[in-house]
Amino acid sequence: MKRNLTIILAGAALLALAGCSREPLAEEPGTEVLNAEIVDEALTRTSYDGTTGKFAWTAGDKIALYLVKEGQNPRTQETKVTPTTDRKGTFVYSKETGWSRTGYAVYPAAVAKSLTVNNALTLTLPAAYDLTTSTSVQLPMVAVNSGETSNLAFKAACGLLRIKCEGLTSTTVTVTLDKGITGDFAVDNPGSAPTISAAEATASNTTVTFTLPSVSTSAELNLPLPCGRYSSVSVSNGSSTKTETSPFTMDRGEGKKLHITF
Repeated sequence: MKRNLTIILAGAALLALAGCSREPLAEEPGTEVLNAEIVDEALTRTSYDGTTGKFAWTAGDKIALYLVKEGQNPRTQETKVTPTTDRKGTFVYSKETGWSRTGYAVYPAAVAKSLTVNNALTLTLPAAYDLTTSTSVQLPMVAVNSGETSNLAFKAACGLLRIKCEGLTSTTVTVTLDKGITGDFAVDNPGSAPTISAAEATASNTTVTFTLPSVSTSAELNLPLPCGRYSSVSVSNGSSTKTETSPFTMDRGEGKKLHITF
């Protein structure tokens, strides 16, 4: 009987150890170089290039890594990418005592809203872009962020509308669509095909404002758009508004172009 009891207790201890092994391992202080790669076949550049129609990492791009600690809500650590090729780059993760990488990584870091303890991810699309401080607007992407690997594979979470404006008379351009395109968006399928979808107009703002660095007769604007079907796009500058009424569907990883002349 004593021998049987010993075997049962030993088995229980092994099961307990197996259960503990599923938890992220807490880090010790130090640094680790991680690899970031854009893996979507539809993408070849993170900042949409109007000339080449490609996507790529650019120096200074910031990624938000989610970290977790026992008894704490997940939080982010921001880190800059060093491009090695168009689709590949490296960045340094600074390990913190008691914290470990978990859930997901988000690009650009500014759109990372929150991650719950149940790995529900939320992104935020802004209602305004100040191009006097940043020359481009990036396409939001998500990667699985596991401490078991140093390779992060980024996939697009929405699409990108490239608007070429000509005949501008002021530094403020507003773009209005018939669906909600700003605010907080829950990410569906973040681990395999991350997707944020257009909300109804009553649920989110439908207008985005761009501030240009100077008055110029022309400009090319990048607008991240949640996935969905849109019926119209209106672009305003000064006292003039132009509206495109041809319906279109935006898919994740897709880039579309619109030419507006005032």
